[in-house]
Amino acid sequence: PPANVVAFATLSNNVFVDWDAAAGATNYNVYRSSNGFAFTLLGSSGTTFLNDPTVSANTAYLYMVRSFNGLESADSNIDLATTVIFTDSSLSGILIKSVHFTQLLTAVNAVRALAGQSAISFTAPAPASGVTVLGAHVTNLRNGLTPARSALSLPAQGFTDVPINAGSTLIKAIHINELRNGVQ
Repeated sequence: PPANVVAFATLSNNVFVDWDAAAGATNYNVYRSSNGFAFTLLGSSGTTFLNDPTVSANTAYLYMVRSFNGLESADSNIDLATTVIFTDSSLSGILIKSVHFTQLLTAVNAVRALAGQSAISFTAPAPASGVTVLGAHVTNLRNGLTPARSALSLPAQGFTDVPINAGSTLIKAIHINELRNGVQ
């Protein structure tokens, strides 16, 4: 099977899927799951990439690829792509904003929907203009994402500063980046 399948949203309505070539392959069949379990053939490619312009905004999908040369190979690795396009793609030198949390909540809930799980919400007042971003907001997102990734048989997401302690743990860009990596 092809190795290193990576899927990521380039737009809210397009996912780019890329993989390493498999020896002897003449073609590749790309499969997508929109329910977290059943995969359907999305299309075939004679190259090591495929664009999927049939996705919906704010939705999570799983992708896998099989090489083909008369017979189809076993499954590649599975990769997650969520069609939430984040504000401030790089957080280097940027203050954490409430919109970062709002977008992450949308993305985490898209992954939860893919896993057949119900949506979560912030237990503290939701981040917004005039509302202080709290460690509870990061914890809510982590606690929502972790079981969804597990249900989808995706690798566990590592997190910095576990647990986040009220009054002593500063919310950092790495917390946002780790969550983004877990949903993309």
